Amino acid sequence: MAINASQGALALGVLTLLFGGDFLTLFSGTGVSPQQESAAPQKDALSQGYPVPPHKAFMAKVMTVAQYGSIGLLLGGEQLFPALGMPVPELYQQYRDKRTGIVLGIWLLGNALQNQLVSTGAFEVYYDGERVFSKLESGRVPSIDELIDLLEAAKGLPPTFEQRSRI
Repeated sequence: MAINASQGALALGVLTLLFGGDFLTLFSGTGVSPQQESAAPQKDALSQGYPVPPHKAFMAKVMTVAQYGSIGLLLGGEQLFPALGMPVPELYQQYRDKRTGIVLGIWLLGNALQNQLVSTGAFEVYYDGERVFSKLESGRVPSIDELIDLLEAAKGLPPTFEQRSRI
């Protein structure tokens, strides 16, 4: 059984919705090699996504459905409308030759809007459960030297700025 482009777009949309927009991580693993894991320091560095407000997460999923639905309609409309017993709309026929560019535009614009919806702007650094730095509170990203000094202070070590300036 051959799968056409609209069925493929629909399947990709369903997978995206089922796995929360991150279904490719099912196949990629953690991305950490055994060599990196054995060379890691004793303390764990954990990177987590900051929670997205539920209304924004819902809007991002709605945007995904609209994006894949419109792409599927553009790619499979010539078969879909007659199958539903409807004539192919004139607007669809006008844009038939330009549908590759329209699909690309829908894809890029849809992804940009989804990213805006789920972006929190958070950069929160914790050490042993204590917050060391918060971009949400300060409104800025720390320099690497500042971050190292903050972590050293949290560990109870004196800052070693002169050692870092040689790097």
